[in-house]
Amino acid sequence: TSTCFLPEEKLGIAVFTNTDANYLYEALKYQIIESYLNLPYRNFSNIFYGFYEDGNNEAKNFYESEMNIVKQNNKTGLSLNEYSGKYFNTAYGNIEIKNENGKLVIHFSRHPFLLGVLYPRGGNSFLCEYSHPGWGMKVIDFSVENGKSVSVKIKVNDNIDFMEYVFNKVE
Repeated sequence: TSTCFLPEEKLGIAVFTNTDANYLYEALKYQIIESYLNLPYRNFSNIFYGFYEDGNNEAKNFYESEMNIVKQNNKTGLSLNEYSGKYFNTAYGNIEIKNENGKLVIHFSRHPFLLGVLYPRGGNSFLCEYSHPGWGMKVIDFSVENGKSVSVKIKVNDNIDFMEYVFNKVE
């Protein structure tokens, strides 16, 4: 979804699409604005596709770089069971991190279809691979005090949410 207003032109634009896997919604908005203002034609679809393609290349490079770190089998700061437990964030609610067959897996209470598998990067840092590819792969870090996990910072792809959320351990 993309919306904008040009008050001096008495124009409002709302673009709704059923995809956020590209920048069509932004390209279309600018195409409409320039057409409405009788400006010379520019192919915003091609322009924005360049941004999309660059983003895909960046994601591929990130994935390869992170997987190289994971393959080093760096030691975690705590045992996997110490990271396991229930965590809470006031905006989202509950998540539960479980040690499942030697891998940490995040279960999201408000997205029961979604899992996050955690791969150790070393220390208290993990690479989270979400079961839905649209959510991406992100580095997440646990905060530890006195040898115990106290919180975890969760991040997803920016097209879903730009924010990073801190979940505090409750159990």
